[in-house]
Amino acid sequence: MTSEVWDISAVPPSLRCATRQAFEAGRPLSLDTQNWSTYAQQHEHTSVQENAEKLLLHIARRCPRPGQTETFNQEMDYTVIDCHNEAELVFFVRFLANKGWVDFQASGKWGVTMAGWEHHSGPAGPGFVEGRCFIAMSFSPEHHTIYSDGIRPAIIDAGYDAVCLKDVATNEDINFRILMEIRKAEFAVADFTGQKGGVYFEAAFALAIRREVFWTCSEAERTSVHFDPQHFQYIFWTDLADLRKRLYEKIIALKGQGPSRSV
Repeated sequence: MTSEVWDISAVPPSLRCATRQAFEAGRPLSLDTQNWSTYAQQHEHTSVQENAEKLLLHIARRCPRPGQTETFNQEMDYTVIDCHNEAELVFFVRFLANKGWVDFQASGKWGVTMAGWEHHSGPAGPGFVEGRCFIAMSFSPEHHTIYSDGIRPAIIDAGYDAVCLKDVATNEDINFRILMEIRKAEFAVADFTGQKGGVYFEAAFALAIRREVFWTCSEAERTSVHFDPQHFQYIFWTDLADLRKRLYEKIIALKGQGPSRSV
């Protein structure tokens, strides 16, 4: 963080999690005195359900072959999800093991079971993971705050887990991963600012498998929205505070308070 020397013991656990997970995703953070607290806050209130899903995804990425196991260092690896210490990581891996999704060996070797792979791939039918929301939006750098300061906090405030491919490290085909995450989601939020074709595709797929979609776009681009989906009820927002407030209110009005609880 600039040239200032930091005492590692004084670094918030949430910031350690942010930097480790960004590194794992191949997108190392460039921290300074102005932005570090924002990155830390994004990892402070992750729900129990979202942390469990993140851990299963991480183990699957480390052990991509059936029956494969890898040695995990609990003392060092607790930051691969949003834990404050290694005891929390053990709690989550035992939870996954009790679900039958992970092979948890006393030697420290972990791997994904067949049931875990089935859950990881998402429901084959109309089912979904309760409380899970998929976010479709532009990944252009100038649109990042739409996610970080608008959409994501609105979803979390409403009690749901926000899933965006911006946060997911994967070696899989990205299109397969997108469809898998939409199938797992209870509903989706699609923001059309930037008019990216992929957002239209993802929203259409969500509708096709009977997922409710919340439509949002910058007021400045109201007239740029494609003709076909114009009849949906959009939130045309004026600024990020407006987006966060109105999206939260609409989710609560139509879906009710979600099941997630922060830790």
